[in-house]
Amino acid sequence: MSKPYLLFALLFSWGGLLPPAGAQPSQEPFVQYPLKVIDIINARHEPPPEVMGSPYLDKHFASGEVFYTTRNTLDEDFYFKKNHYDSIPLRYNIFTDEMEFYRYEEILSLLPMPMIEKVVIGRDTFLYRPHRPDCEACGGYFLLLENGRARLVAKLKVEYVEAKAARALQDPVPAHYVRRRDLYYLISPQGELHPITSVKNLLPLLQPYETELAAFAKKHKVSARKAHKLRLLIRAYNAMLGS
Repeated sequence: MSKPYLLFALLFSWGGLLPPAGAQPSQEPFVQYPLKVIDIINARHEPPPEVMGSPYLDKHFASGEVFYTTRNTLDEDFYFKKNHYDSIPLRYNIFTDEMEFYRYEEILSLLPMPMIEKVVIGRDTFLYRPHRPDCEACGGYFLLLENGRARLVAKLKVEYVEAKAARALQDPVPAHYVRRRDLYYLISPQGELHPITSVKNLLPLLQPYETELAAFAKKHKVSARKAHKLRLLIRAYNAMLGS
């Protein structure tokens, strides 16, 4: 699928009314949201109908919010300003790791970038985090599972599987999207992103309460593959930290 890119300062116009599930958005009336983003905006279209499955967390658009920071200049100096816009029709494309939104008759994508602090869609909150500490722009969207001084987040995964032609005793397999297991990460109180590969490797990061939380993890049978168990552990850690 070709992905044309545009590089410009874009003044978005958001629909004041969200379309019903599966319906086209109403173009009138409009509420103007002066959300100015200077970055790469990716023109996107719906996935071809012959592809099975879905690349989305939810294919329907829902009212969302965008929190981001802009760098502004004043008298040859600069300062950072926090911005917030709401009632934006949004959905999350897991496969491309992009937030998609309506603008008139188009579906556009807001790429993950450092200026974005978080995106809220319904009850879900997504944080932008860099994958590497030495590259602020090398990041993506992470789903927030537990908040506090320490945060538990998940990296959602969808895989695209190519179509397979029919073979002897086997029917053809159409191209399809497959949801894979979520990957969990800890955002430390210092803001560092750590992959959670096992509870054993996680506990040394939970200072100064590693010993107490090791007993907690054993008692509650915490597993690095179970989000609800990890939430219990990080919630206990935050309680000890006083957050």
